[in-house]
This record gives sequence, C-alpha cells and structure tokens, in this order.
Amino acid sequence: MLLEVSNNPKRDFLYKFGKTAWYEYYAGYSPRFVKNILDILNLQEGDIILDPWNGSGTTTQVAAENKYYSVGFDINPIMVIVSKARCVNRNSIPKLLMICEKIIKKARYYRKYPWISPEPLEIWLTPKSAKVFRNIERAIQQIACDKDKYLIIFYEESLESINSVAAFFYVALFRTLKKFLEKFRASNPTWIKKPKSPEERVDLKKEDIFREFQYQVEFMINQFEHESDSYVDLERLTKIDIASSDNIPLKDNEIDAVITSPPYCTRIDYAVLTSLELALIGCPIEEMKKLRKRMIGSPVINENIPTLNSNWGKTCLETLSKINSHNSKASKTYYYKTYLQYFDSIYKSIVEINRVLKRNGYGVFVVQDSYYKDVHVNLSQIIIEMTKGLGWTQCCKEDFESKVSMAEINPKIRKYRANTKSVESVIIFKKTRG
Repeated sequence: MLLEVSNNPKRDFLYKFGKTAWYEYYAGYSPRFVKNILDILNLQEGDIILDPWNGSGTTTQVAAENKYYSVGFDINPIMVIVSKARCVNRNSIPKLLMICEKIIKKARYYRKYPWISPEPLEIWLTPKSAKVFRNIERAIQQIACDKDKYLIIFYEESLESINSVAAFFYVALFRTLKKFLEKFRASNPTWIKKPKSPEERVDLKKEDIFREFQYQVEFMINQFEHESDSYVDLERLTKIDIASSDNIPLKDNEIDAVITSPPYCTRIDYAVLTSLELALIGCPIEEMKKLRKRMIGSPVINENIPTLNSNWGKTCLETLSKINSHNSKASKTYYYKTYLQYFDSIYKSIVEINRVLKRNGYGVFVVQDSYYKDVHVNLSQIIIEMTKGLGWTQCCKEDFESKVSMAEINPKIRKYRANTKSVESVIIFKKTRG
C-alpha cells in the first residue's frame, strides 16, 4: 500500500495563532500535518489514536476535533497540563472570564500561604513574589478543580483530576511566570539559566503579577478566533496523562493508529526546557535530576548503562561504533553512553507501541536526523530497521528539509562539517503481523 504525505510536519506561521500559540514548544509539529495524516489513513470515526510522546498535544487535539478518540501520554507533567488545556472548547469562553476573576480575587485575599519547603520558585523569584504565584496556583486548584486541600501537583502519579479548564489557567500562569523571567532564557532555546546570586532574583509587585495573569488569560481566549467553529466535546474524546513510552497503560491491541514524534536525538534536555513550569507545580531540585534521567535523549547518564542489542539494526550499531571510536574529547567516556541510552529507550518504546497497536493499525513517525560531530545519525533508517522484526511494513517515507536545528545554534559544529541542515522524515508503517 502506497501513501503520500503532502504536508511538511514542521510548524508553519500558523503556529503563532490559535491554541498552538498558547505554549511555545520547540519540538512540535503542525495541526495541518496531523489532519493530513488522518485523511491519508482513512480511519473510521471512533477509532483510537495514540501519541506516546504527546508533547504540547497537537495529535490529541486534532484527532478529537475530527471525532476520533485520542490518547496521549508524556513523562513530563508540564506537557500533560499543556495538552489538556487544548481540550478547552470555544463555548467555555464566558466561563473562563468569570473563573479568572474568581481566581484573582481568591489569590489576592488568601491569609495563609501553602508553604513548600524549599520553595523551588525562589530559585528565580524573591520569596514575596514566589508567594503570589503559589497563591494563584492554589486558587486555580480550589476554583477550577474544586479542591479544598492544596496539592503539590508534581508528586501526583496521575493528572486525571486536572480538567481542561484548570489546565487552561495553569498554562496562563506558566506564560505569566515566563514573561517575568525572560532574562533567564539562554541563546539555546532549550535551556533556562539560574541566577548567579540571590540578588539577581526577580522582585515583583503583587498587582503586576495579577495584571499580567489576567492579560495572559485574555490573550489565550482571543486565540479562539483562529480556531474552527467546531463544538466537539474534546475532553470527552481524549485521555491525556503521565506515562512513559516504554510502559504505556493500555491493553494489548487497543490502538488503531499512532501519530507521534519521538524525542530528537540531539541531546535536548526537555526537563530543563520546562524548569520554570516544573518549579511552579512544586518540583524540587533533587526531583528535577531524577526526571532528567528518565527523559529520552537527556544528556544525563544513568547509573545502569544498557548494552548493545542486535535488534537495533545495522545502521544503529554502525553509528554507535563510529561515535565510540571518534577521536574527539569524551566520545567514548560520555557521548557514546548518552547515545546508547537513547537508542535503548527508543527501541523499548517501539516494542511497547507495537504491543498496544492493533494488527493492520498504522504507526506514523516524524523523525529528524542529526550528527555527532561528523557522524551522521540517520534516525529514520534506524527506526525503519528497528521495526522490521516486529512485523511492520513501510508504506511511505517522505523527507523534508528542516530549516531549524540544534546544529545551527552551535557555530563550533562547522569545525566538523559545513552543512548544518537537517532532514525531517515522515514514515508511515502498517502492522501486518502480530
């Protein structure tokens, strides 16, 4: 069966409008791409679509808008909240404005402060500023989630209790926090700096924080103008929660199609990317380190280094051999281990995806190639070879030049190669056995 992908997966200018504008996500793809894939696959209404690396929630939103059941998981609770927010419907606008007023009123007059010790927000904010943000979060829980007792969201094993409306206000609070802490953004778009001394922390007036929070809520509401007029009950059609891609909480053969993009093989630290938001939901420094170790593609080395697996395929093993023997500093002692971890996690995730995917179901992967110095990491070919032993048939592979890559951010890479362009590939598989 031959299929043809017509839409480049990369975000176009439209990502600055609509729900995609709510939260800037480096690794996202476009809603038009997902709609194109759904049309290509010609699925039945009511089929179940899975994204095991759901990120900002494009797959789950678009699938639900087209009346499919959508399931999305992410190991990072911030991305679960962001994707849940995108399930808010246009007809919720009057309610959102009313709830915003209640949240600000409640947060303004709290007499007791839900102390977290140590308070992670105080890494970047003075204690009195951190207190205002914590009280707004407390008010979101009390009003939008109907919770009498304040919960440290980071420690929750499931975020089922965070409905789409509460998630909407969490995202508005994320936006508020990031607005005031812009000076800590690095030239690398996936990194957040920390103050070098307590004196560098940001000190804010209470009313300025409330004013900015209300502005961000209104900005997000205004983006509904760029959404379709559909009144589909998105929350009813979606299940979004915390889970690892190598341990998906679904039954065997439950999913009709997978539309996803695995974490890039570019050593992006997705936990650090969301460190401000994680602090806002109560993540302490020591837990941040644990989360970083669990993230696929993290530059942090775990205690137990995996061993080579012949099921990873010829291309993967040859790539690892070249990295291991490379003459650049720390290739063997550090970088080789990070790539071992990455490919081990990707393969285990593909095996788990295979378990939950129905026979004759589709797997759609958006992957980007990369380089280690001058060693080409052909991720699309590696994933193709990893799926061969699982009974997957390749139906389509379309390549698109990616104009944005981590290599272009680092000028030192030109020492090893002149061309820093990347190729983003869309691969469509069909599970024909199992």
